[in-house]
Amino acid sequence: MPKYDPWMKSDGWLKVIRGLPCFWCGKCDRIDAHHVGSRGTSLKEPDCNVIPLCHDHHMSHHDKGVPSLDWCRKALAMLHASVIEAVIDEFPIDVLDGEGGHLMRALRDCGGKVPML
Repeated sequence: MPKYDPWMKSDGWLKVIRGLPCFWCGKCDRIDAHHVGSRGTSLKEPDCNVIPLCHDHHMSHHDKGVPSLDWCRKALAMLHASVIEAVIDEFPIDVLDGEGGHLMRALRDCGGKVPML
C-alpha cells in the first residue's frame, strides 16, 4: 500500500482556496480551485498546486489559455510563499488540527521546500 501523501488530497485546503478572490480579476463569487501543472488532463495535480480563479477565468484558461500556464505558475509560487510565511510565523502545532491540518503542518514543517510542478 502506498504511503499517504498529504499533498495529493485536501478538502480543507480546497475550501480555503475557494474562499479567496480570483487571482486574475478579484471577483469573490463562483471561485474554482484551479489545479496548476503540466501533468496532462488525465493525471491529477496535487491539491497543494491550486490557485483561486473565478469560474469564468477558470474556463477561459482551459479553453483559451488565458490566464497563461506561466502566469498561473507564478501566482502559485506567490501563494505558496505567503502561506508558508504565515504558517511558519503564526501557527503553533495545536492550531493545525482538524480538516486540512495535515497539509498546513506539512507546509510549516517543509521549511519552504514545497513540492511543486
